[in-house]
Order: sequence, then structure tokens, then C-alpha cells
Amino acid sequence: MKMEKALSVLFISMLFLSVLGVTVPTTFGEPYWTKVRVVPELTELSHITGQEFTIQVEVYNVTNLYGFDIQLSWNTTYIEYVSHTVHIPVETYPDGILHEPVMKVKDKVDETASMPDSAPGTTYWLSYSSRYPADLFNGTGIAFEMTFRGASESDVTVFLRFTSTDLSDKKGRVIPHDSIDGTVIIHGPLGHDVTVRDVTTDAAFAAPGEAVGVTVVVQNWGGFTESFTVTAYANITVIGTETVQNLASKAYKKLSFTWDTLGAYGNYIIKAEASVVSGETDTADNTLKDGAVYVKFLGDIVGDTSGSPPDGDVDSFDFYIFSGAYGTKVGDPGYNPVADIVGDTPGSPPDGDVDSFDFYIFSGDYGKTVGP
Repeated sequence: MKMEKALSVLFISMLFLSVLGVTVPTTFGEPYWTKVRVVPELTELSHITGQEFTIQVEVYNVTNLYGFDIQLSWNTTYIEYVSHTVHIPVETYPDGILHEPVMKVKDKVDETASMPDSAPGTTYWLSYSSRYPADLFNGTGIAFEMTFRGASESDVTVFLRFTSTDLSDKKGRVIPHDSIDGTVIIHGPLGHDVTVRDVTTDAAFAAPGEAVGVTVVVQNWGGFTESFTVTAYANITVIGTETVQNLASKAYKKLSFTWDTLGAYGNYIIKAEASVVSGETDTADNTLKDGAVYVKFLGDIVGDTSGSPPDGDVDSFDFYIFSGAYGTKVGDPGYNPVADIVGDTPGSPPDGDVDSFDFYIFSGDYGKTVGP
């Protein structure tokens, strides 16, 4: 009991030092691995008043934790407290922190920020300590989760700021750590804004003449129902154009295109472009380049001069290089990685040897050309 009392006194003394603004030197150099952080770090809300969201305050990668004091603040003009749940101890909340038995020092919400002895601006104060014979807590866990609702129709950014964070070990010694605040962005009434969110292809490589599927995801990020066109490109070549009709505010639309690569050869960047709608001013996100396809015959491994790149046909120059490397593997004299075309299963990548699987692909491509 004497030890328990001594530990409690040490811990509470540490809290008072924090409240008085006394900073205990910890370490220098790189940021601490241990963190007290808001998760998620960024939350975005629409301008609709009353939209709820939940954050967690996590103690990350801590060692020998026996007590803590966390004080948080927020601007009550723009977000309002709804509820919270403390995740202590881990015997009750497996995703939480601290081992039982525990002692609650403080668990209070005050949106007037007028709690005695708290750091300036604090609207929530949570402080707990383990008690003998509790084990030390090691690892990552949630101290508490808290639900808010938006209280603004304005375009505004709100910070969930730590006004004070203290972590301590069993002897009341400070555990060095970083604290990472959270950010809440409330988007005000929206204008006209369409955007291309994603561009993907179903293949990174294709033989000339092979069809490649292209998927484009667009979103109406504005506040009005919109109709617009979307065009997909391979470099400057138009793959296709689709019309999106009456897409509601915030809604997504997935579009599918098919690119016929006949006559194509080399590296192609796949992009999509949404037409500008009436009244739209933010047009930078109407275009997205987010895909790449390399079009070539697998057997086209060199050009017609020594060391030259593939040239669009599979001919005797390619055969000369391939036959010279046939039967070799990585580390052997004569091994040439350009002749190592595939692995030992269909569609698998090169596997470090030039064997019958590579020959099967090469022989199937021999004599092919992109030209007429």
C-alpha cells in the first residue's frame, strides 16, 4: 500500500507540473516513435448541419505505460460534442490501454472550456492510472472515442487540438512522445464541380491488336445535378467518349471503355477527361492520368542494330539474341535478361532462366510485325 500511494503521488505531481506549464526535458533529435494521435487525422463533412462523425484518440507504440493525462479542445461553434466512450482497461476493451486495476483521475467534458486546473481551452479531460498490482501496458491502443456533429453550414476547418498530453511509467517518469492533432473540414454550399476520380486498366502489357479494358470513375463533387461527357485517351489517341446524364451531387459513376491496340506500339499513358460544366471554376481535377500500358510483342526483344530497343517486329535479329541465350540462367555466361520473356506458368513474369516456356512465346510471335 505504501508503494501504491507513492506511485499515485508521483503521477499526480506530474499532472500538476503539466497544468502549471512546466515542461520536463525528454530527448533530442528525431521525433519520438510513441505518439498520442487523433484517428483519423482528417475528417471531411458536407455542409449539412447535424452530420455526425466519430474520432478515436490513440496511444501508439508506447512502452511501460502506467498512467496518462490527455486534454483535448475543439471549436464548439462549428462542431458539437455528442458522446464518448473510454477504452480502459484492456481487460474490458481489448483495443484499449492500461491494465486493471485502474484509477480514474478525470473524465469530464466541458464545452465552455472552464475546467479548473486544465490547460487553457480544454473541452475534454481524461486522466487514468493503473494501480498495483497492474501490469505495464505496451503497444498501441485507444484511450477513448468521441462522436461529434457538425454545427455549421459554412466552409470551415476545425482542429481537434491536444492542449496537453502526458504519459508516465510505473514510477511516474515521463514517457517521451509526439502528439498529432486532428483536422475536420466542413465543406460549405457547393457550386458546379465534376471530377475524374480514378483511371485503371485491366492489363499493364498488351500485344498489338489485343483489347485492353479501361475503367474510369467520375464524381459530381458539386452541389447541382450535372450532365457531361467523359473521354478516355491512350496518349493523344481517343479510346472512346461516354455521356453521363443527370449525375446527382456527390454521386459517382463508373464508365467502361475498350481500347483496340491494333497499330499501337510502345508505352501509352491512359487518361480520362470530363468536360467542363456550366459555372465550373475548379477544372484542374477534370483530367486524370492514372494508367499505363506497354504495347509490344513479347518476342520483340531487340531492334535491328546491336543494343537497340524493340522495333515492332519479331525477326532474325530477335532470334539471334534469343538463341544465344537459350538454355542459360542468371549468373551463366551468355544469359541475357531480354530473352527471359516469361515464367513457367501462363502470364507469369520472367523467372531467371531462358527455357522452353520462353521459346514457346518467342516462336509464337516470330514473324509478327506492327507494320502492314
